Amino acid sequence: MKYYLLLDKNNIIQDAISYPTDGYIEVEVDKPFPAGINGGWYKWENDTYVEIPELKPKGIDRELLETVLQRIDASEQAILALMEVI
Repeated sequence: MKYYLLLDKNNIIQDAISYPTDGYIEVEVDKPFPAGINGGWYKWENDTYVEIPELKPKGIDRELLETVLQRIDASEQAILALMEVI
């Protein structure tokens, strides 16, 4: 799968999209990114993503956060599927 990533100066993933745009790097991976890939706690390293748990937000309900991120991911996948039909 081909994605385009926006990285900060430390290679922390700030955004992941499915179309090319200025400032983003093109990457290929074997499977879809996990929900939360653009949450600020994943780093792009050696041609793959690495989760950095200490960068995850603290003081919030992690279960709720994971649920929200999964819903966002499902919405993104649905939008991509619709774009292929249109």
